[in-house]
Amino acid sequence: RSQYQMIQMHFNAIRTKNIIAFLRKVKLLECLQDHELESVGGAMETEMFNKDDKIIIEGEKWSTFYIVMKGKVMIQQKENGNVGELGPSEYFGERALLTAETRTATIVALEDCELLSLGLEDFTMLIGALKDIVIFIFWASKHKSWFCYKFKRQNLFMLNFKD
Repeated sequence: RSQYQMIQMHFNAIRTKNIIAFLRKVKLLECLQDHELESVGGAMETEMFNKDDKIIIEGEKWSTFYIVMKGKVMIQQKENGNVGELGPSEYFGERALLTAETRTATIVALEDCELLSLGLEDFTMLIGALKDIVIFIFWASKHKSWFCYKFKRQNLFMLNFKD
């Protein structure tokens, strides 16, 4: 039993290390320090979806934030049809968690996908401190102008955003 526990601990440490290395590539999380990434990585679950699986459905109540590790997903809206694709290091589901709105799009797996997920409680505890920054990023991207953001410790630095 002791040997099994050691193997399990070793496996978990490797998994967390790999997830942290991956999370460094995610724009939303780039401002986090190593110990913060460890907390986020340790709280995330890996979920597998098959091609054509609906991951979230427009109008549903919010509950989970996702980051694409492998594969591609399609963003679909009832009014606008297919509006985009997301691949590795891109994320979805954060808006509904930040604003308590229902889901504004359906997300469908375009191929077999491996996603990292974070539930509402963990998301709020671990990433909620970035809420104002994330909302600003949404606003900036929606207005298709030059905007800036970069959160390092408690300072804002200007960067250019293009369409």
